[in-house]
Amino acid sequence: MNSYYDVVIIGAGASGLMCALEAAKRGRSVAVVDSSSHSGQKILISGGGRCNFTNRNISAENYISTNPHFCLSALKRYTSQDFISHLERHSVQFHEREFGRLFCNQSARQIVTALQSEAQQHGVQFKFKEHILGIEKGATEFVINTAKTSYIGKSCVIATGGLSMKSLGASGFGYDIAKKFGINVTPLRPGLVPLKVADENLRSLAGISLDAKVSCAKKQFQEAILFTHSGLSGPATLQISSYWESGLPLSINWVPHQDCLAHLLEQKKLHPKQELKTALSLVVPKRLAEYFVLKHQWKEASLAQLQDKPLKEIANTITDWKIVPSGTAGFDIAEVTIGGIDTTELSSKSFECKKVKGLF
Repeated sequence: MNSYYDVVIIGAGASGLMCALEAAKRGRSVAVVDSSSHSGQKILISGGGRCNFTNRNISAENYISTNPHFCLSALKRYTSQDFISHLERHSVQFHEREFGRLFCNQSARQIVTALQSEAQQHGVQFKFKEHILGIEKGATEFVINTAKTSYIGKSCVIATGGLSMKSLGASGFGYDIAKKFGINVTPLRPGLVPLKVADENLRSLAGISLDAKVSCAKKQFQEAILFTHSGLSGPATLQISSYWESGLPLSINWVPHQDCLAHLLEQKKLHPKQELKTALSLVVPKRLAEYFVLKHQWKEASLAQLQDKPLKEIANTITDWKIVPSGTAGFDIAEVTIGGIDTTELSSKSFECKKVKGLF
């Protein structure tokens, strides 16, 4: 039995839900087809279950693309304030954290409920637990074949996301469909992901977290860095991972809030008998100070025994510490996928594929 719609959307995640709601508001008949048992799976776990649903300030600079202008049209036509107003109409209460990030006061499920319930009020039909076997393009419509039935739509929207978080059902389905229709897919790699480090001595630092500034590929972020049993994580690491590529070094300033050299010289003046690792432990965690002394084979000497030049070199190492990650933790725990559908293949206003009319 075939089911006919104006729009068939593949994927009931954040983008699929928004697309369904907006299309239905414009009088389209809409079906959302998804292989999972419910919508918004990634929404539900984002922000520690409270969903970082938007930011106060959003610009093109926040998006990674070979065409930095691609997102301008979308951002101008639908702002973060538009979505904030949408949630306020649904009485979703929220709060603001550092860097203008907005989170639900209660549960991320409020976001999913707000989007899905309103979509259903406008007539959107949700088809869950539907395994798609293939998509074909007819003369005037698309045929989406599943194990149960066939959905026929004048337009077809692929909103399946990337490869990140495979445990939630992420797959390369969307990329396979793009390739089937001759749409270029750029190289894929994990983003917003912990980084691995080959230095086994770092494992002794697992659990330590401190505010630091990390730089790579002309980008820098200052937030917490967390040492793990396999390398580095924490907000700053996750952010820089989206710009890091294999072989590139990271530069980390472990004391971004003060002048490290001035601190060492002051300690030398006030406490000349103080050991170097003790002085360093006043600006970084003790275990990290001990790691630096061991790693760089700095003398276990009092500050009085160290000339100003070696103290300067030590300060430079602490504030411009170079490390080359051995890799990432992979797509299983990455929050996003870098790369994907080539933006030159799409209309920046509608996301419609230039080569295939009706495919979005």
